[in-house]
Formats: sequence, C-alpha cells, structure tokens
Amino acid sequence: LSDAYNRLSERMLQFAHKVLGEYGLSAAMAEFLLWPEDDQYDAELDRRADSHSTIFFPWLLFNWVWDPDDFDERSAIPINMTIAEAFLKSPKARMDLLEKRIIEATIEKPFSFYEVIDCRPNRGFRLKDVFLGEEVDVSERSGSQHARAGDIFYARVIRVDAVAMLAGCGSILIPPDYKPHLIRFRPVLHENRK
Repeated sequence: LSDAYNRLSERMLQFAHKVLGEYGLSAAMAEFLLWPEDDQYDAELDRRADSHSTIFFPWLLFNWVWDPDDFDERSAIPINMTIAEAFLKSPKARMDLLEKRIIEATIEKPFSFYEVIDCRPNRGFRLKDVFLGEEVDVSERSGSQHARAGDIFYARVIRVDAVAMLAGCGSILIPPDYKPHLIRFRPVLHENRK
C-alpha cells in the first residue's frame, strides 16, 4: 500500500508540474510557507520547503486549491479543485482500482494531531486523534523508529480496506506537554462539524 501511494504521489507530482508549471508550484510553496517576504525566497525558501517536504507534498496534492485571486496566471486545474481531484478526473491518468481508492481515501481525511499511544519500532504504532479521540493502528516502518508513547505529531491517517497508513506527516514531534493547548480547540472543532 505504501509503495502504491508513493508511486501514485510521484505521478501526481509530474501531473502537477505539467499543468501548473514552475509558477504554480512556487505559488503553492509560498502559500504553504504563509507568504514569506520576497527577499526570503531562493535558498532560504528552498531550505524551509525541503525540511517540511513530508507534509508539503501531500498538502500540495490533496489540499491545495488554485485561487485565481492570489495569482496572475491561469491554471489548467479548475478553481476549488485539488491536484488529486483533477488527476482523478483526467482521462490520461490511467489508474488501477487501488490507486483510485488511495486518492479517494486521502481526499476524505483531513490532517489532524495524533498522539502516539503505543509504538512498535519498524512496524507501526497505535495513534489517537487528539481532537476526535479515535484510535487507529498504523503500519509505518520509518516513522515508528523515532516516536515514543506520548509524542504528538501532525499527520493524515488514511485507511484502505483494513490497513491504515500515514499519508503525509509533519517532521516535528510535539512534546506531550503541548497536548492541553491542542485540547482547548476540541469544542470549536466539534461545533464546526455540526
């Protein structure tokens, strides 16, 4: 599943580069980095982007939408459509059933903060969504090597059939003592879900 997700992500990045060009990808990067000043571009921007690539690319593919009010150029991707949604609708994409299911599963799951409940290094961990309280067992080799019970990180967890995996994860482990700050947002999120 992880291999299929990685191959699919690479194909969608090629698609994004083709339909958006350098300008569109740079615009997405600027938005992701919260519109840094013009003098912060170039090497510093590239360094910051590289350090967050494990979350930037999933965000770019599955969350970012082209907003014509923010850019001078036009996009081949319709307004209010993610790259993944455009790829899914593209007749040239030629996806198998598993790839379509991966895209659909990823589109429907938002990023959230997850607490590590139990960690099995090189195999995976049990995570609990800090906002929703839902627990899930995630298969993850590399991410489970450094995490410890109590750590919190920002990620998207998707499920395809009975397998759950990370589909984008922040590079920063948040210490457990920050959990009360996150919990304060629960009532607001529950209210907005109604």
